[in-house]
Amino acid sequence: MLSKIWSSELSRFWLLLGGVLIVCLMFVALGAFYDDEVLGQRGGALGVAISFLALFLSKDYGSMVQKRLGTQYNQLLARLDKIEGQEENPVASQIAAVKSEMEALSMAISVDKAGERRQNYFIAASASTATIFWGFGDWFVLLLRSLAF
Repeated sequence: MLSKIWSSELSRFWLLLGGVLIVCLMFVALGAFYDDEVLGQRGGALGVAISFLALFLSKDYGSMVQKRLGTQYNQLLARLDKIEGQEENPVASQIAAVKSEMEALSMAISVDKAGERRQNYFIAASASTATIFWGFGDWFVLLLRSLAF
């Protein structure tokens, strides 16, 4: 079950955002319980560190696109060179085949681009949330203490 959840990229991003939020809120609660406002800020600092760790350990979409382009593009160029060198040139069918492969390559790049955009959104959301707790965690601790204790 856990491996199925972890295998989905979107699930990992939601786990990142939820985990950072839980860490921040947990440290605010600990700060209120132990009467230490600084603990609220430390949760935010830890959340930012977790977000940066996720950023640095995430997929390298640029390398993935370059790898796809490098191998497939060179193969397509070689096929076009071969087509040009033929005496009898059934160009139409071969160009259609090359065109469809180029479209598939374009779609693969679009998928990688969408994944990178999604990754950037979740990392920005988790880092921003944690930064707010880092800067204002002491206020959240004081607010929670005044409401709960």
